[in-house]
Amino acid sequence: MSGDTDICWAGISTPTMEQREAIMRQIPGIRSHGRGKSWSYAGLWIDLLGEIDYLARRDLSRVFTPFGEVVLIPVEDALVGRVYAARKYVSGYDEKDDECAKKLMSAVLVGTVPIDWNEAQRIAASSKFNCEQEFEAVKAEVKAALENSRT
Repeated sequence: MSGDTDICWAGISTPTMEQREAIMRQIPGIRSHGRGKSWSYAGLWIDLLGEIDYLARRDLSRVFTPFGEVVLIPVEDALVGRVYAARKYVSGYDEKDDECAKKLMSAVLVGTVPIDWNEAQRIAASSKFNCEQEFEAVKAEVKAALENSRT
Protein backbone atom coordinates (compact mmCIF):
# COMPACT_ATOMS: atom_id res chain seq x y z
CA MET A 1 0.00 0.00 0.00
CA SER A 2 1.40 3.41 0.83
CA GLY A 3 4.34 2.02 2.78
CA ASP A 4 3.84 3.61 6.17
CA THR A 5 2.13 2.52 9.35
CA ASP A 6 -0.44 4.82 10.95
CA ILE A 7 -1.02 4.41 14.66
CA CYS A 8 -4.20 5.88 16.16
CA TRP A 9 -5.87 5.64 19.54
CA ALA A 10 -9.40 4.58 20.50
CA GLY A 11 -11.23 4.20 23.77
CA ILE A 12 -8.39 5.46 25.92
CA SER A 13 -7.00 8.91 26.40
CA THR A 14 -4.76 9.95 23.54
CA PRO A 15 -1.15 10.42 24.66
CA THR A 16 0.25 13.91 24.42
CA MET A 17 2.96 14.62 21.85
CA GLU A 18 5.50 14.62 24.68
CA GLN A 19 4.34 11.18 25.86
CA ARG A 20 4.45 9.80 22.31
CA GLU A 21 7.95 11.13 21.83
CA ALA A 22 9.12 9.68 25.15
CA ILE A 23 7.82 6.25 24.12
CA MET A 24 9.29 6.38 20.62
CA ARG A 25 12.70 7.61 21.83
CA GLN A 26 13.11 4.30 23.69
CA ILE A 27 13.61 2.57 20.33
CA PRO A 28 17.33 2.61 19.46
CA GLY A 29 18.02 4.16 16.07
CA ILE A 30 14.58 5.72 15.59
CA ARG A 31 14.44 9.15 13.93
CA SER A 32 11.79 11.81 14.36
CA HIS A 33 10.45 13.78 11.40
CA GLY A 34 7.89 16.51 11.87
CA ARG A 35 7.77 17.32 15.58
CA GLY A 36 7.08 13.86 16.95
CA LYS A 37 4.29 12.86 14.58
CA SER A 38 6.33 11.01 11.95
CA TRP A 39 9.11 8.57 12.68
CA SER A 40 11.41 6.31 10.69
CA TYR A 41 13.19 3.16 11.70
CA ALA A 42 15.22 0.87 9.43
CA GLY A 43 13.58 2.35 6.33
CA LEU A 44 10.05 2.02 7.72
CA TRP A 45 7.78 5.02 8.38
CA ILE A 46 5.46 5.29 11.36
CA ASP A 47 2.93 8.11 11.81
CA LEU A 48 1.49 8.68 15.29
CA LEU A 49 -1.94 10.20 14.74
CA GLY A 50 -4.77 11.15 17.06
CA GLU A 51 -8.04 9.46 17.89
CA ILE A 52 -9.13 6.96 15.26
CA ASP A 53 -11.70 8.42 12.89
CA TYR A 54 -13.75 6.31 10.51
CA LEU A 55 -17.26 6.42 9.07
CA ALA A 56 -18.14 2.81 8.26
CA ARG A 57 -20.96 1.28 10.25
CA ARG A 58 -18.85 -1.75 11.07
CA ASP A 59 -16.50 -2.70 13.83
CA LEU A 60 -12.76 -2.47 13.53
CA SER A 61 -11.09 -5.66 12.27
CA ARG A 62 -8.71 -7.50 14.53
CA VAL A 63 -5.89 -9.58 13.08
CA PHE A 64 -3.82 -11.73 15.40
CA THR A 65 -0.22 -12.29 14.34
CA PRO A 66 2.77 -14.02 15.95
CA PHE A 67 3.96 -10.51 16.88
CA GLY A 68 0.72 -9.32 18.42
CA GLU A 69 -2.68 -7.92 17.54
CA VAL A 70 -3.23 -5.48 14.68
CA VAL A 71 -6.46 -3.47 14.55
CA LEU A 72 -7.61 -2.17 11.16
CA ILE A 73 -10.31 0.26 10.07
CA PRO A 74 -13.01 -1.19 7.79
CA VAL A 75 -11.90 -1.60 4.17
CA GLU A 76 -14.64 0.78 3.01
CA ASP A 77 -13.01 3.65 4.91
CA ALA A 78 -9.51 2.65 3.89
CA LEU A 79 -10.41 2.50 0.19
CA VAL A 80 -12.35 5.76 0.12
CA GLY A 81 -9.59 7.44 2.13
CA ARG A 82 -6.96 6.32 -0.39
CA VAL A 83 -9.06 7.54 -3.34
CA TYR A 84 -9.61 10.87 -1.57
CA ALA A 85 -5.89 11.24 -0.86
CA ALA A 86 -5.05 10.35 -4.46
CA ARG A 87 -7.55 12.42 -6.36
CA LYS A 88 -9.15 15.07 -4.17
CA TYR A 89 -6.94 16.14 -1.25
CA VAL A 90 -4.97 19.42 -1.63
CA SER A 91 -3.30 19.06 -5.06
CA GLY A 92 -6.08 17.02 -6.62
CA TYR A 93 -3.77 14.19 -7.72
CA ASP A 94 -0.99 12.25 -6.06
CA GLU A 95 0.63 9.44 -8.06
CA LYS A 96 1.80 7.42 -5.04
CA ASP A 97 -1.62 7.57 -3.37
CA ASP A 98 -3.32 6.76 -6.69
CA GLU A 99 -1.20 3.63 -7.04
CA CYS A 100 -2.13 2.64 -3.49
CA ALA A 101 -5.85 3.26 -4.13
CA LYS A 102 -5.70 1.14 -7.28
CA LYS A 103 -3.96 -1.73 -5.48
CA LEU A 104 -6.63 -1.85 -2.80
CA MET A 105 -9.42 -1.41 -5.37
CA SER A 106 -8.06 -4.33 -7.39
CA ALA A 107 -7.98 -6.56 -4.28
CA VAL A 108 -11.61 -5.67 -3.66
CA LEU A 109 -12.71 -6.15 -7.29
CA VAL A 110 -11.13 -9.61 -7.59
CA GLY A 111 -12.71 -10.66 -4.30
CA THR A 112 -9.57 -10.99 -2.20
CA VAL A 113 -10.91 -8.38 0.22
CA PRO A 114 -14.67 -8.34 0.91
CA ILE A 115 -16.44 -4.99 0.75
CA ASP A 116 -19.90 -3.51 1.21
CA TRP A 117 -20.21 -1.36 -1.94
CA ASN A 118 -23.20 0.58 -0.62
CA GLU A 119 -21.27 1.46 2.52
CA ALA A 120 -18.21 2.51 0.50
CA GLN A 121 -20.36 4.72 -1.73
CA ARG A 122 -22.04 6.26 1.33
CA ILE A 123 -18.63 7.09 2.78
CA ALA A 124 -17.41 8.52 -0.54
CA ALA A 125 -20.51 10.77 -0.61
CA SER A 126 -20.00 11.97 2.97
CA SER A 127 -19.03 15.56 3.70
CA LYS A 128 -15.70 14.29 5.05
CA PHE A 129 -14.64 12.93 1.63
CA ASN A 130 -17.09 14.15 -1.04
CA CYS A 131 -15.35 12.02 -3.67
CA GLU A 132 -18.07 9.92 -5.30
CA GLN A 133 -16.95 10.72 -8.84
CA GLU A 134 -13.31 10.03 -8.06
CA PHE A 135 -14.24 6.76 -6.34
CA GLU A 136 -16.25 5.57 -9.34
CA ALA A 137 -13.48 6.68 -11.73
CA VAL A 138 -10.84 4.63 -9.88
CA LYS A 139 -13.21 1.66 -9.77
CA ALA A 140 -13.83 1.89 -13.55
CA GLU A 141 -10.11 2.31 -14.35
CA VAL A 142 -9.10 -0.70 -12.26
CA LYS A 143 -11.98 -2.80 -13.60
CA ALA A 144 -10.88 -2.01 -17.19
CA ALA A 145 -7.23 -2.80 -16.39
CA LEU A 146 -8.23 -6.13 -14.83
CA GLU A 147 -10.36 -7.03 -17.86
CA ASN A 148 -7.50 -6.10 -20.23
CA SER A 149 -5.07 -8.25 -18.27
CA ARG A 150 -7.35 -11.29 -18.67
CA THR A 151 -7.47 -11.04 -22.47
